[in-house]
Amino acid sequence: MIGKLPILLLRRKPEKFIRQADASRDRKHWAAAATGYRQALDLDPGLSGIWVQYGHALKESGHPPQAEAAYRRALSIEPGNADTHLQLGHVRKIQGDIDGAAECYRDALRHDPAMADPAHELDALGLQSVSEKDLLRNKIMESVVIENFIKSGLMPDPTNMTVWDLGTGNGYFAMAMANMGAKRVLASDVQELGVKHDRVAFVKGEFADAVAAFGENGRIEADLVFMHLMTEHVVEIRSFLHELYEITGDRTQIFVHHDNFFQPVGHHDHDMLFLDNATWEIKPQGTSCWAHESRCALSDEHRSRLSEGRWSAVSEASRDPSHCGDCNYFRRSQPWAHLIYADKFAETFPETVFHEAMNAVSARQLRLYAIMAGWEILAEERSWIANKPSDDLVAAYSIENLSTFTYSFRARKRAR
Repeated sequence: MIGKLPILLLRRKPEKFIRQADASRDRKHWAAAATGYRQALDLDPGLSGIWVQYGHALKESGHPPQAEAAYRRALSIEPGNADTHLQLGHVRKIQGDIDGAAECYRDALRHDPAMADPAHELDALGLQSVSEKDLLRNKIMESVVIENFIKSGLMPDPTNMTVWDLGTGNGYFAMAMANMGAKRVLASDVQELGVKHDRVAFVKGEFADAVAAFGENGRIEADLVFMHLMTEHVVEIRSFLHELYEITGDRTQIFVHHDNFFQPVGHHDHDMLFLDNATWEIKPQGTSCWAHESRCALSDEHRSRLSEGRWSAVSEASRDPSHCGDCNYFRRSQPWAHLIYADKFAETFPETVFHEAMNAVSARQLRLYAIMAGWEILAEERSWIANKPSDDLVAAYSIENLSTFTYSFRARKRAR
C-alpha cells in the first residue's frame, strides 16, 4: 500500500484542499491554511496564485523566510504579476531588508504603473525627498506609460518637441515629458495646479487662458497636444475638438487616451474595483465578504481605510450580513454598478467620488467627433475587458460599449 500512495495522490484534485485552506484563511487559522495550500501545491505546483496564498499564510503564521520563498516561486511562474512583487516587498520589509523591499515595490510599479500601494510603501520607507518622488512618479510611472504609447505608435516621441499637456491633472505627465527631452512643455487644467517644474509652464483655466499664456496670434504652436484620461470629462466634447483644431498650429498632432464611460469602472470607482492585468478582468478591490460566512467583518479593514468622501456613514449603515444585496459595499463592488443603478444612482451612492462628471461618450462616438472636427486618425487602439455583462446590459448599451476599456488614438490636422 505504501508504494501505491503517490499514484493515489496524483489522482486527487487540488480544489478540495484549496477550499479547505480558503476557509481556514477566512477564519485566520493561518497554520491550517498553509497546510491546505501546501497539499494543493503538492498536487499541482503550477498554481501561481496558490503559491501567493501559501506565502500569505506562512507570513501570517510567523514564517517570513518560507513566505518569501513561496512568493518567489509564484514569480517564477508569473513574473509580471505586480501584486506578487508587492507582497514580496512586504515580506522582505518585515525581515529588515529595506533595500530589498524598495526594489520589490519598484518592480511592482514597473509592471503596473497605476498601482497605488507600492508608492505608499516607498513613502513609508522614508523615500520622502522631492528627487525620490520625482523618480517614482515621473520615471517609473508616467514615463513607462508614455514609452508604451510611443512603442505602439500611438504617440510620437516628445524629444525636441513643443508639447501641450491639456488637462494635466497632477502635472506628472508634463514633468515626465520634460525629463524625456521635450524642447518645451506647456500644461493647463481647469483646476489649481500645486506642482512646479523648471521646464514646464503651468496655467490654470480654459482654452482662452491657455492661448493667452502660451499662444501667438491666437494660436498655440504645439507639435503635440497630449490628452490622457481627460476627454471623458469634457461635457461638450464635439465643440471642444472643433475649437482645439482652430487654436492649434498646422503641424499639430493630438494624442488622446480616453476612459470609456460604459466599461465596468465607468465612474472611476477604483477604491472598489481594480483591473487584473493578468486576466483583463475587473475585480473587487476589497474582500468578497458576501461569499464567506463572516460577511461584513471580512471587509472591516478595507472600509476603514476609505475616507468619508469615498465611503460615507450612509453606506456604512447599509451593512447587513443577512442581505448583502442591500449593502453599498456589495453594490459598488459590482462591475458596471453605475449602469446597473443608473436610475437611482445619486440616491443609492452618496459618496462624492462616485459622482465625478463623465460625458458618457463612447469610443465610437469620440472617433467620429474627432473626424468631424477635422482630425485625421493616424493610429488607434482599443483595450478590451474580459468581464461578461448581463443580457440586460448588452441589450441596453451593446457589447462593444461594455467591453471597451480604453480607446487611444493619434491624429493630425486634415486640410479643410
